This record gives sequence, C-alpha cells and structure tokens, in this order.
Amino acid sequence: MNKKQKYTFISLMLASTVAAYAQYQMNVFSIDLITAYQISASRFAFLFTAPMLPAIFLSIPLGKLSDKIGYRNAIQLGLAFTILGLTGRIFAESYSTLWICMAFSGASSITLFVNSARVLEEVVPAEKSVLFMGIYTTASMLAQTFATATSAVLYSTLQKAYVGALVYAVVITVIWAGNYCIEKENAENTEFRNADRSSEQKGKFSEVLSCKGIWFTAISLFCILGATITLNTFLPAALMEIHGFSKSQAGTVASMISFGNMFGAVIGPVLYRKLKKFSRLIFLFGGISIIGCIEGWMLHEQILMIIIYFITGIAIGGAMPIYFTMPIRLREISSDNISTAGGLITTFQLGGAVIVPSYMIAPIAGNNYSEIFILTAVVIAIAVGLGVLLEKELVKL
Repeated sequence: MNKKQKYTFISLMLASTVAAYAQYQMNVFSIDLITAYQISASRFAFLFTAPMLPAIFLSIPLGKLSDKIGYRNAIQLGLAFTILGLTGRIFAESYSTLWICMAFSGASSITLFVNSARVLEEVVPAEKSVLFMGIYTTASMLAQTFATATSAVLYSTLQKAYVGALVYAVVITVIWAGNYCIEKENAENTEFRNADRSSEQKGKFSEVLSCKGIWFTAISLFCILGATITLNTFLPAALMEIHGFSKSQAGTVASMISFGNMFGAVIGPVLYRKLKKFSRLIFLFGGISIIGCIEGWMLHEQILMIIIYFITGIAIGGAMPIYFTMPIRLREISSDNISTAGGLITTFQLGGAVIVPSYMIAPIAGNNYSEIFILTAVVIAIAVGLGVLLEKELVKL
C-alpha cells in the first residue's frame, strides 16, 4: 500500500466509527432518555435499533447508486445524512422526531456496509483483502466499546454527548473528503473480474441475482448475525433465571461474545491464510460455535462461562470478514456490481438480526432456554453448510 491507499483505508476505518459511536452513547444514557420521553424499555430498544432498520430496505438501492456515482460520493453522502441526523437529535423534542433523527444517523453505516469491499478492492492487494477487512471490521466495534465505556465520564449530560458525537462526525467527514484529492489507483487484482464478462451483463442487477455465491453469502450472514443477536438477547436472562446470576454477572458473561467477535475479526482472516480453504475454517469455527451455543449456558462456574463464550465469540465473528469480501472474490460479480452485491448481502445480514431471534426462534422455543440455544446452533449449522457450498464459487487469491 502506498501513502494514498493508506489514507483511504484509514479514513474508511474512521468513517465506520461515526454512526457506531453515536448509537452506543444511547445505552449509557438510557435512563435519561426513558425518563425524558416517558417511554418503556421496549420503545427505547426500538429507538436504539433505529440506525439499523433503514438498512434492511435501502441497502440494495444504495448499492446500485454507489455503483453509478462511485464509493467516494456515496460514503460522503452517507456521512452528510448522518450529520443531519445527529444535528436533529440535539433539538428533538418528541420521541418520534428523535427516532427519525437516529434513523438518519445510520446513513453512513449503510453506505459503508455496501461499499467496504469495493474500497478494499481498490486500495489493498487481493491476497490481503481478507486480513484488511478483518482490521476494518474492528473499528466500529472499538467505537461501540469506547462509547459505552467513556460517555458517562466525558459528558455530564445527554445534550453534551449529542454535541460531542456531532463534532466528531464533522471532523471525520472532513477527513474522508480528503479522498477527493487522491487519484484513483486500482489494485492489480481487479482485472480478472471483467475479463470474461459480456458487456450486456455488466452493471445489471440480474448479474447479482443469478450469482449463487452471493446467495450463499447472504443467507450465511443472515444466519450468523441472527444467531449472534439471539445469544446476546437471551443469554443474560437464562443466566439470571436458571443460575441465579446478578445482572452484572450475567452482563459480564454475555459481553464476552461481543468481545470475542472483535478478536475473531482479526484471528479469522489470519487463520484463513494458514488453512488455505474456506470450508476448513467454517467447519472449525462452526463446530466451536455450535458447542458453545448448546453447552456454554449449562456450565456452573462463571469463569468457565466467560472462557467458553469468549472462544465462541471468536468463532462466530471469525468468518464474518471473509464473508464481507465475497463481492470481490466471486467470479460472477463484475466491478460494476460490487456495491450492489454488497447491498444485497447487507439486506440479508441485518434482516437476520431481526427475523431469526424474534420471528423464528422465539415463537418456536418460547421460554424454553434449552430449545432456544439448540435452535441457535441449528441456524449456525445451516451457515456452515452454505459456507462449504460457497467454497466452489471463490476466486483463488
């Protein structure tokens, strides 16, 4: 990577922290928000997820738009809408207004979701794209952790937290704008993608829809993120009800999943380069995840639970950066459709976060925690099977 490519990659990482930082401030000030707007805990949860919900419906259109106007313009546009949302929430006087502002604040995340693979294709050599995707993925996780850990210390009031997030967003937007001064320097690995592609098919959405690898990827991420959210949602309650853990004890154990995800985002790509085959990696991580889901919550020692859920978090999160690079690793996807493919993947990924825990597992298992975690393991097993099928569709790096 030369200096220009490094600047683009670093500014991409910084851009991914903007919406995450603003969103996770809300957790710290949840009591203030519930009191100020006289809302229930469930309505607060709806408010907290507002930045993610539009992505389910807008990722594909924004992907197509990004392929037309370029990723620089698309991400800059997303950051502008995020600033608009963060400005609005400072002055929001009603719950509905605040929800709309929070929805706008997630715009940068959507454009980054659908364009991250395209950016890496341009600035990173093909053989290193998976590793750099893992490094990139950790940025938003660190922002979430930092916001949760420091917001109460840095800001004495909710309004000051809002202003701090807005100032940060403006600074990062200016940094991203520096990419307009950088000449476009494509990585050498882009040539293979268009070599055998007919001019009639390039740039058409049908190319994405007809690609089996994209569907394997999208449904796999639907399952993986859905399983992750299910664990994060039901594990604390299971530990408190079955084992008599306190809220802080249950929270500590459950947080190990997210903590492990962060480490997995880097460990997974490194291990992938050692194992050479994606099927080997997905079998390894899938097996660990399934065991962790079924057995972890039945242990009796808190320290053992912390260890097994940390390892489970690594396993669940370890394959995700590899999945995120699929739009630039599948033979059937031309450069004209990378962001559109990313949009389809994002739609399924975030859809899984809502559908799997709320509309698939919970209605079947009810309050039976054993069934909940067994079904979570089944969902992961489906992702493993699709991951094995995906192996045949990949371009070797």
